[in-house]
Amino acid sequence: MTMEEYPSDTDFRVFVEEKFGRDQTQDFLRSNKNFLVHANTTEDIANITRRILFGYDEAEHLKKGLLEQEQEEKATAFTFKTEDGLEDLEHELSRASSNENVFNDNKNIKISDVSQTDGGFEVDLEYVYWRQARRNLMDSQDKKTSISVEETGEEDVVKVTQDYRKYDELGAVQDFFDGWNRYRMENGDDPLEKGEIVLERLRIEDRVDFFDDILSENPGNWRFDQAIKLGLRQGDAPDEMFEETDDDVEERLDEELRGITDAVLTGEGLRGNDFVQQCISNGYYFKSGILRFVNTDVAEQVEIAIEFKQEPRSSFDISIEQEYETVDEGEREPTTFEEARRKEIRNTFRDLIIELYGEKVDLPDLIEERNTPQELTELPGIGDTVAENLREAGYDSVEEVFNAEMNQLMEVPRIGESKAEELTQ
Repeated sequence: MTMEEYPSDTDFRVFVEEKFGRDQTQDFLRSNKNFLVHANTTEDIANITRRILFGYDEAEHLKKGLLEQEQEEKATAFTFKTEDGLEDLEHELSRASSNENVFNDNKNIKISDVSQTDGGFEVDLEYVYWRQARRNLMDSQDKKTSISVEETGEEDVVKVTQDYRKYDELGAVQDFFDGWNRYRMENGDDPLEKGEIVLERLRIEDRVDFFDDILSENPGNWRFDQAIKLGLRQGDAPDEMFEETDDDVEERLDEELRGITDAVLTGEGLRGNDFVQQCISNGYYFKSGILRFVNTDVAEQVEIAIEFKQEPRSSFDISIEQEYETVDEGEREPTTFEEARRKEIRNTFRDLIIELYGEKVDLPDLIEERNTPQELTELPGIGDTVAENLREAGYDSVEEVFNAEMNQLMEVPRIGESKAEELTQ
């Protein structure tokens, strides 16, 4: 084994920050290293989990898992708020495609095609994917991805859906959306206000009820049958504290899966399970699950994986873990569905999540709140230094900055005329 074969610290940082995320890395360490890491952010755990915790075998295990993960197609979605209709948005992007507009210079993101669909329109994107090659050189690859844009049923709220295999496809769409907003502002149009589907915007109790609704709704003739695996995440300020460690709580959850399943199937719901009630009191909620559903119309069963993300990769992923054919007396045999059928199933559950989330929150108000800066450093172009200058000048809140006069803001060090005009518009 040469030194070039052994992963670098950068490799591990990519594994943790860009691919696996905080929770999945913690699960890996718990299961494979008997090592429990408490870290608040993905960056924290990336700094902790360097080569000192991973040998060559563990690194190969990570790579293998990453490759398998990236071969599995996932479905995700986000929403945005706009007063423009779908037809106007479609024409806008068609013009940008005809003009070969570049939405991101580094990735050379362009629109290759815009086409109408039954519910809205589809946008095909092409981009350059840059990756680190041997000896720290960069290698490029031309790639494609696509998104669908449709109405949600909420006034002025539009949903964007995407099927993807690799995270660079997800990143390309995020960069395209940022570039689309710049394009709109350059043409005198209001930016699109983006809204992710994030559990942390719900109360702890509502997060549990939201997951309960997913299990109870039976979308598209799919009836919930069994919870194969559930993942927990702890929120802020619990009313009580478990005596067990996080590791013990996870083990206990695995033992309680049958009881949790029964509580849903009997109509009691998740709150009807004593352990779930303890979880709520201790600030825990369900962040992910592998759930088996049985189709009541055809002889099919499917295990659906649902995972709700945290920053910086918000929103959620849906994928199919396993497909089955239902045989005699309800038994099942593993099978493989056609890709069109797999996509149809993913879309069914993706639409369900968007619909149920919209019932828990007011999507237009939530999107507006998300896009309203709460801290001085969230204002455009305002870093820590300028924020401190604003505080020293008597501007302690975003509202005070918005209500200030241009000439007053221009007296603050490092704020010129253009920045003062932008902040007071």
